[in-house]
Amino acid sequence: MGVDVGTLQGEARTEDHKAAMERSLMGLHAHEKGFMLEVEEQYKYRLETGTGGRLLDPQEAIEHHDLRIVRSMIAEFVAMGAGSTGSLAMHRDKTSYLLLALGGIANYICETVSKHLIRQWVDYNWPGVTAYPRLRYSRLEQRDVAVFADAVEKLTKSGALTADPTLEEEARTLLSLPRLEAGDTIQQPDEEPAEVAAAREKQAAKLLEIAQNLFSKGQTVEIGAVSVPYKADLAAALGGDDDAEVESQRQAAAMKAAFIEEVVRQVKAAEFDPARLKKALLEA
Repeated sequence: MGVDVGTLQGEARTEDHKAAMERSLMGLHAHEKGFMLEVEEQYKYRLETGTGGRLLDPQEAIEHHDLRIVRSMIAEFVAMGAGSTGSLAMHRDKTSYLLLALGGIANYICETVSKHLIRQWVDYNWPGVTAYPRLRYSRLEQRDVAVFADAVEKLTKSGALTADPTLEEEARTLLSLPRLEAGDTIQQPDEEPAEVAAAREKQAAKLLEIAQNLFSKGQTVEIGAVSVPYKADLAAALGGDDDAEVESQRQAAAMKAAFIEEVVRQVKAAEFDPARLKKALLEA
């Protein structure tokens, strides 16, 4: 906030008084005893701020040093939200640095304990062991379940990822679900009736024909106007009642959304892939 200045005047200008003044100035603190006694014509005191006599606001300096402290600990995300700037994406980026550093420390500890401690314990108690246990640490980062599920869905639909037991185990770990044991029964989804499957195949085949015509004529901007055909056939296959009509409309809307999304993707890629489009339509 400023610099404490003491002035010796008149008879007080001696070495003893000077030493006493220095001790007094060095002992000034911000509490109930933080004061300075002035003796007329001997001692004077002032706080030199260098800003025309105005006291500096300490809050800015406090916030500056607080930020530098957390930044030195790679924990700058702790201070986010205290000011006028900051975003969720920036918070995630800054959090990842701390987790990366913690992961490095955890790896070092696990490697050291596994190599120099666990091996000796095992050799003392079970001679002849060749496969030693290793110390592991739990997952540090917190994954966004929605982002993970969306990525897995898109990758499995495109064929870039296979929904195998390893992927299921990872998903169960992420969601804190119990592991699937060997004797557990897996409930498979009900198979689609043959009449319904045939009606959906008919719809997909017609949409493929429409998409191919749009691609060949360069009229892909009209994909939004495409309507899913044979909705009455699908409703009849579903039972023909009012509920079947509603379900037919719902499936048609889902198929149209999948049609538009996949065609837009293929337009951007400048490559028509009928097999991929058909797969997207039937999985909608």
